[in-house]
Amino acid sequence: MIRFRFTHMVRYHSTSHFTLPLSTSSLKDSPHSNLLLDKLKDTYLNGKLVVGHENATESLNSTSSLPMTQFPKNKIFVQVAQDDNVGSWRKPFVKWFRLGVYMVKYYKEGVKNTYRLAKDTRPLIKQYKDRLSTELCKSVEFKEIEHRLKKRAGSEPIELLPLNRRQFVEFHRRREARKIPVFFVLALAFEEFTAVICYLWPKVAPHNCLTPGAFAKITRSHVNHELGQISEVPTYKSPYTLPTDQVFAKLKSSFIEQTPRWKLALYQLVDNKVLPRETLLRIHHYLFVDDWLLLQHILHNESTVLAPAELVDCIMLRQLYRSEEDLNAMANDPEGQRVLVWRLLIYWAFRFDKTITCGGESLFAERWGVNNVSILNYSGWENGDLIGTRELPILEL
Repeated sequence: MIRFRFTHMVRYHSTSHFTLPLSTSSLKDSPHSNLLLDKLKDTYLNGKLVVGHENATESLNSTSSLPMTQFPKNKIFVQVAQDDNVGSWRKPFVKWFRLGVYMVKYYKEGVKNTYRLAKDTRPLIKQYKDRLSTELCKSVEFKEIEHRLKKRAGSEPIELLPLNRRQFVEFHRRREARKIPVFFVLALAFEEFTAVICYLWPKVAPHNCLTPGAFAKITRSHVNHELGQISEVPTYKSPYTLPTDQVFAKLKSSFIEQTPRWKLALYQLVDNKVLPRETLLRIHHYLFVDDWLLLQHILHNESTVLAPAELVDCIMLRQLYRSEEDLNAMANDPEGQRVLVWRLLIYWAFRFDKTITCGGESLFAERWGVNNVSILNYSGWENGDLIGTRELPILEL
């Protein structure tokens, strides 16, 4: 087994330099150079991949563990303004009162859902502890090796994992339950004004209790500052060969496993080089498994409906956004939604084209190297940049 893995690491170094990011010019000159992008494009433009609130695919979405994408203020204010049972002189007060009541219910429901999720995922904790992503990553590799050895057709789906995507992300999101005690005290103390506290310090609240404004503050603190500044595809680096300062920089910007600054400072103080790298490795494994589960469903099912909240979460975790962008507003705007979907498709097409995952011949580790974190959250577009509305006509030709 050791010899097998080493062989593929060597193969990576001999082929990685031929991988180029996608670009406007490459799509014009060689429109079919990336077969996975062609598949994903056909799936999306033919309506087999949809973003919407209704009929969201149950095995993929867990919206109860995610924050709202639209703040209800305008809707509630309009309802009160049109309510003839409320006197004109009372309307300003009633508007804010009803909004406050709505938010209290929202927080109550969020805490309840977070607690229920933590309770429901206890059996998985007993079985996997914190190694679920790593174990599933290994399982994917074994299944793909078996798939290739049996020489199955590329269009035939690989054997499924023991968990679906919803169960996988809920296992990860269960950690928000640790915020419940502090948040519960804040909610009791401030009641309707809890929203103000959560806006000022958004990370004190469970993730599914955030407002769009508080969520936007979090996204700005986890933005990828290297966007548009990567002239070439990063060369292979494992977590254990990456310089310590780069490991810490990736951990600071990642939302997947949020490492407090005090913990990073402690790692530096005691010169602990193992734990930060193991955390970075778990982040890499989480994204790989999440990508794999999403792609398997999209490519092998007639219909995939992703909820706007899940689209926003996918974009945020992969850092496929700019600091000035409001992801929630984009996800609920037709044109903005298209931009976000295409960013995700390009990201997947760059990473998984020619892999067994999507009908190719190579394992992901053969294509990129074992545990290659240098391409972690690399957008797949030229210069490591992101597409915008200007590129939509070319992409949707």
